[in-house]
Amino acid sequence: MTCIVQSDGMEQTSGPGEVTSGLLVPAVVPCPAGHLEWDRGHEALDAIVRLETADALIITEVHDLWPQAGCRWLSQREVLAFEEFDLASADIRVLDALGARALRAEPALGDLRLLLERLRHLNELVAVYTARTGSDECLVGFVSEVRQAQLTLDEVSPDGGRTGERLDYQLGEVIGVDWGTDYLRALSLLQTES
Repeated sequence: MTCIVQSDGMEQTSGPGEVTSGLLVPAVVPCPAGHLEWDRGHEALDAIVRLETADALIITEVHDLWPQAGCRWLSQREVLAFEEFDLASADIRVLDALGARALRAEPALGDLRLLLERLRHLNELVAVYTARTGSDECLVGFVSEVRQAQLTLDEVSPDGGRTGERLDYQLGEVIGVDWGTDYLRALSLLQTES
C-alpha cells in the first residue's frame, strides 16, 4: 500500500485496504487491531483502532483479514468489548504486511463536533447511526451544519440522489459516523454524475 500524508493531515492511500479521506497521520507505534462488539444489537466486527479516547473510538473495519475503506467514529458508551488480536495471528501479519496499522487518527477527531466540522469542510458524504435505531440503520448525507449540540445533514438517497430533506440530530444521540467507506464512495460517485 502506498500512503501519502498531506500537510493538512489528510491521507491518501492506494492499493490494498485503501482508506481514503481517513484524516489519518503516521502512527508512532502500530495501531491495535482486534475483535470489537458495539451497540445494544451487539454488532461484532474486526477492526483497527485508529484512536481511542474517553469518549470515542475511531476504527477501520477489517473483513476476512483485509482492511476495508473508510473509518467509523464510535461513541465509547456503545462499545461493549474489544479483544486484541495476538501479535502472531494471521490478522496482524496481513495488516502489517499491508502497512494498515501504520496510520492513526488525529487525537482531536475523537471530539464528534470537531470531526463533523472537518468532514463538512471536506464535503465528505457520511453515514450517521443514532441511539434510536442502533447499528441496524444509518442515514446518509452531507454535513450541512454543526452547532454546539446539533448536526444537520443534507440527506442523500440510496440511489445517490439528494432528497432535499434536512436531517437534524442532537449530537448526544449520535452513536456512530462512517466516512470514506466503499458504499459512501459509490454514492459520491453518483453525485458527480448528476
